[in-house]
Amino acid sequence: MNFSIKEREAFKEVNEIIELMGQEYKSKVPNQLLELLKKEQDTEYQTKIKKELPFEKQIITRTALILLNYINTNYWLEEEKKKQVRKDYLENEAKYQNKLREKYNPNDLFKKKQD
Repeated sequence: MNFSIKEREAFKEVNEIIELMGQEYKSKVPNQLLELLKKEQDTEYQTKIKKELPFEKQIITRTALILLNYINTNYWLEEEKKKQVRKDYLENEAKYQNKLREKYNPNDLFKKKQD
């Protein structure tokens, strides 16, 4: 597979964070995914992850955050929490799409010019 430099850097960040979280969390992630992240990571990239800082204070890329969110939602959360998170995502996406529809409604695009 061909991954971008940003993706490879994010893989390194995700690997480091998973290692910091310990075996309890690592064991919940499929080996195939862990192997992919490890194989495709940018080994030369120096992350800004610090063992002594809590997660919310870590400096990570947006791509790494997205990957961790995916892993959290699919592998780490309890089933009830997964359902709630997915429901929240769908609701947020619907709100976002409604705002876009209001803003860029094709029926209203030229309304100002007609007035």
